[in-house]
Amino acid sequence: MLETAYERGYFDDPRAVTLQELAASADVSSSALGRRIRRALKRLVEKALGH
Repeated sequence: MLETAYERGYFDDPRAVTLQELAASADVSSSALGRRIRRALKRLVEKALGH
């Protein structure tokens, strides 16, 4: 889902797609998707920092 969020412009400024739009396309709630994205970003940061 992180790749989809990136490809659809979720990380652009301004965002090209909202969390709600991404969640609807994945058939999950926006809060669940937000948690998934935060967990994935946390893992990426941990790997980048060598943790």
